[in-house]
Amino acid sequence: MNNSFISSFEPSQVYSVRKWHVLTFCLAFVVSLVVCECLNRHFILTRSSNVLTFNAFEKEKKEVKMLLIGDSQFLDGIDPHIFPRKTFNLSFLGTDYIQSYFMLKRQLDELPALKVLVLQMNLHSFSSFRSDKVYAPVFWNRFLDYDELVKLKGWPILRYQFEISFLTDSSGRKSFLINLMDVILGKNVQEQQKDVREKVYLVSADPVLAERRVYFHLKGYKTFDVDLLLYFEKILKLCRDRRIRVFTVQTPLSQYYLKAAQNYVTFRDLEEKVLLNPRFQGLIDKNFNYLELFPQKDNYFQRDGDHLNGYGRDKFSKILAKALDDLTKPSS
Repeated sequence: MNNSFISSFEPSQVYSVRKWHVLTFCLAFVVSLVVCECLNRHFILTRSSNVLTFNAFEKEKKEVKMLLIGDSQFLDGIDPHIFPRKTFNLSFLGTDYIQSYFMLKRQLDELPALKVLVLQMNLHSFSSFRSDKVYAPVFWNRFLDYDELVKLKGWPILRYQFEISFLTDSSGRKSFLINLMDVILGKNVQEQQKDVREKVYLVSADPVLAERRVYFHLKGYKTFDVDLLLYFEKILKLCRDRRIRVFTVQTPLSQYYLKAAQNYVTFRDLEEKVLLNPRFQGLIDKNFNYLELFPQKDNYFQRDGDHLNGYGRDKFSKILAKALDDLTKPSS
């Protein structure tokens, strides 16, 4: 005789789910989400590269005279310690002009020494590939004005204001569990970030990866998104009103990236849409075009198609620091 649970039922019997079982399960699920979210925000996200960068900025901002703002190309490509005057690289992974504007607007009153803003303006900077997204919203929500963003982007943008961080694509459940285990074992996220930076000296440019980066940035998107152009202008006018000089920079890209990007956007397009556009005249002190700084030495200076490795970062930082210092140092 088979006494298993399923075979013990008579054909006439009907299995019913008790309401309190369902309620208990739902309650346990919601509680688990809340607990994981609290753990992720307290132990993991407070140690993220964005938070560590901003915390360091908070300690030094009263003395900062030159501020660098951009995305990962600026973050990985420029070492502020090489610059002769007090400089801070306030660049973040996946940021754009909209996020940068709201952050800068909140911080300017607390930057009494700031005289120069160096703003990234690469081939992908005005692309719409992320203009409707907020990367790392838990960090950026302290700066963003969602009332203004709703008028600009519509109601769907509010999903980032109430996002469950450990379920997002950027952090993910797998990443959350791994990072939580690292915290339990006493590993420090800041040290892990340092290790990654040290390893980039060993990596070379890859033409396949460069092409993928171009597709990620440009394929199927508007290369000059009107919202990004608007907030780029807002940044420029914000600095003009505070008498802060603005310099725009194109960081070095690999020959593989530049070749693939020609199908979508070129530096000539940047000149036409931005640098020579009457809309922005008088708002940019000078543009520095370093896109082809290392055209024949990609395998030595590039980490991938659009990021410099350690050697490239050191060399490029010295070149940019000298160029900026020549234009901004006080006259004797």
